[in-house]
Amino acid sequence: MSGVLVIERIVLESLEKRGKELFELVKDTKLDQNLLKNVLSHLINKGIIKRQDKGVFVLNNETKSRWLSEINNRSSVGHELKELFSSLVNNFFKEEVKKRTNLNMKKVYLTSKERDALDQKFKEIDQFLAQIAIERQRLPLKEITADKQVLFWGRSIYKDLVDEQLEAV
Repeated sequence: MSGVLVIERIVLESLEKRGKELFELVKDTKLDQNLLKNVLSHLINKGIIKRQDKGVFVLNNETKSRWLSEINNRSSVGHELKELFSSLVNNFFKEEVKKRTNLNMKKVYLTSKERDALDQKFKEIDQFLAQIAIERQRLPLKEITADKQVLFWGRSIYKDLVDEQLEAV
């Protein structure tokens, strides 16, 4: 097994809290039912999920130690980041989803002091989101997995990004 695709990951995130029947997964992931059936079959074959009596799909806790570390390793998470970020960029330029997508990019020279201040702002965002997660555990909301907000932030030296692109050529 070598990680999972984003379309598989949304199903796993949906099943993370509790097992669900097919109709519940369709509602929570907003995936087409036939596509979802194929994804579920694939995840069952990988040993990541199983189907219980009465058609309830659950994470396979018996093999969880094997598959969880593999789908959350650095390479798999990097692949997920690339897939999601690429989709974010693509959606930003599609008129029908542009109003639900926010994307900004700035190229600016920062002094050491300014970089430190920016890194502090990133930490504040992390803390804010961690606090929301704690609050959700304390007072759960009826969340729909497909409606989660996907957020990205970070910074890099322009030349490093250019060099990485040249390596790919």
